[in-house]
Parts: sequence; C-alpha cells; structure tokens
Amino acid sequence: MSERKLSRRDLVSAFIRYLLGFQVSWNYERMQALGFCYSMVPVLKRLYPNRDDLAQALKRHLSFFNTNPIVGGPAILGSAIGMEEAGSPSSAEGVKVSLMGPLAGVGDTLVWALYNSILFTIGASLALQGNVAGPLLVIVLVAIPYTLARWWQFWWAYTQGRNLAVSLARGMLTRLTDAAMILGLKLTRFRGQVEAYATTPSCG
Repeated sequence: MSERKLSRRDLVSAFIRYLLGFQVSWNYERMQALGFCYSMVPVLKRLYPNRDDLAQALKRHLSFFNTNPIVGGPAILGSAIGMEEAGSPSSAEGVKVSLMGPLAGVGDTLVWALYNSILFTIGASLALQGNVAGPLLVIVLVAIPYTLARWWQFWWAYTQGRNLAVSLARGMLTRLTDAAMILGLKLTRFRGQVEAYATTPSCG
C-alpha cells in the first residue's frame, strides 16, 4: 500500500471532536462507539477518499467501545489513528478491543475512585465553610489537568501506533497504577489537612 499522511489539522480536529463529543452520544447498546467514530471522521475522510471505503471504515469504528474517557480513550484513539494511517485497519480494531478494558480499570481507579472523589470532597468542605475557592478549585483542577492529560495521551499514542500495546505490556500499566496510588495517598493526606482546618474552631 502507498504511504498515507495526515496533516496536523486532521489530528487536531480529531482530538477536538473527542474532547467535545466523545461522551455526548453514550448509549447502552454500544456505549462510546458513536463518540469514537465521530472523533475519527476527519481522519477517515482524509485516508479513504473513496465513498465505499469510507463507509466501511466508519462502520468498523462503530463497533462496541467502552473505556475511561480521561485515561485510556485518548490513547486508544491516537493509536488507532496511527494504525489507520499506516494502512493497518485490522490492527487498529485489535488495539481498541484489547486495551479498552485494561485502560478502563486504570482510568476508573485513578480518575473516578481517587482523584475526583478526593478533589470534590475538598471542594465541598471549603464550600460548606462559605469559601468560594471550593467550587473554583474543583473547576480548575478538573478542566486543566484532564485536558492536558488527554492531549498528551493522544499525541503520544499516535506516535506509538501499534507499539502502544507493547509499551503498556512492558510495565507502563503498572507504573500508572503505582502513580495513581501515590497520588491518592497524597490527596488523602491533603484532604485530611483541609478538613481539620475547616472543622477547627477559632480561638477568637
């Protein structure tokens, strides 16, 4: 097959679609499949100018898909794009199927169980004391880190392509899990300090 190249504009367009629309069409039949396919549209249009080939590619990326949208989804999207560009659509589908489960486990633990629960507890504790910094803290510490994390994953996985699964198998999943545990411990300690400060009566 002849080499096919994507422009940076194609890739940024795919990422923006993911950022804004990945979860919008979530459903109980195929869960995040439509959002994933929607994110792939700019790339697939560039790679498959023939309408029949494009239709097959779109159909291929409408298969069942479900993973963590913050940690996992962007990496799988970037890797799938890299493999589609390399002319290996079957490998792209294989990466989606093989990685969505393991990355969902890591992402759900890191994002929902640790980071979000602790961050929202801190924000709520401050808000209950009438401190407007509580909700503002939550907004800032959700919007900025999550956007940056997705951006980095997407570009890193795009350059990895089919090697993404190999990189993860060589210990990256373990390192991510360890990092999640360390972050969780640090945030738990910080939450305890905030709650102690919020509940300690003043001496005045």
